[in-house]
Amino acid sequence: MLSSSDNIAPFIEYCETRNIDWVSCATKLNLPVELMRKQSWLPTKEVMLFLAELQRTQNLQIGMEVGKWASLAKMSKEIAELAEQSLSLEQGIQSLVHELTNLNNHVIIWTEYSHGNWWLCHRSGYRPSVIGFEHTEWFRTLALVSFCRYFLGSDWKPVKTKLMMQRREQVAIPNQFLQPDVEFSYRYGAIAIDIDEGFEIFSPLGKAQQWHSEVLKLIRTYAVLPWFTIEWFAPMLGMTKRTLQRNLKQQGYVFKSVKEEARKQKAIELLSESTLSIEDIYWQVGYTDLSNFNRAFRAWTGFSAPAYRKIKSE
Repeated sequence: MLSSSDNIAPFIEYCETRNIDWVSCATKLNLPVELMRKQSWLPTKEVMLFLAELQRTQNLQIGMEVGKWASLAKMSKEIAELAEQSLSLEQGIQSLVHELTNLNNHVIIWTEYSHGNWWLCHRSGYRPSVIGFEHTEWFRTLALVSFCRYFLGSDWKPVKTKLMMQRREQVAIPNQFLQPDVEFSYRYGAIAIDIDEGFEIFSPLGKAQQWHSEVLKLIRTYAVLPWFTIEWFAPMLGMTKRTLQRNLKQQGYVFKSVKEEARKQKAIELLSESTLSIEDIYWQVGYTDLSNFNRAFRAWTGFSAPAYRKIKSE
């Protein structure tokens, strides 16, 4: 998976304003320093290693520190523009969910209502055990807080926060951004947000073809979530399971088939075009254990995942 150099720009700017030698860390990892300064694409896993190296050599929580320091515009020009074009937090979140797939290929954003709260949720394509994960999760969480603050005021904090990373006692919660109620080792990251209970992330769009196109795009995006089912997805669209099934059937689509095809294509792409381990791939495709992934992949292609990769490499 790849990350735009724009994603690492705030880290570089933070280091340079504080005379932190980030170049040595990049050079040690054989990252292309000049490309990191320009518009380019970099391997996401190498970027995460770079952040971990900064933390090791400088003894600072780089993802958290940059998240606290950077303005929304420094974090992401594209997301800042989405905020500027939106009239409310609800509209901003709708735009963010729909547009994020065009900005990166390894982070998913969605909303869900549970236990009396709306949550703005996020999940990386990398598992929490990957080196550097916590730095990217801290940065992403604080970026979402900054996004909400654009609409709710600079002092707003989510009353509750969930993180995938494990709790490290020596790392203090950034209390200027978050309330103390933070749950660690959760299955995804999330912040509780202040929007109306009747909020719908997706509003029907008049033209049936356009509606179906948008819904299919969302199914293909969320297919890589392990818990992605039609029962989970239909309320996001403000409809029942039966209504969604009926609307998809009008255009000849079946929810499960669209979901499985998306997972299949993702697995084939990663096996053919990346050097990721099979363990990393099954996580990124939406499975929580190797045996279920192997069973599904053999049903899709007639081959085991290792055998398929070997054939494609010959």
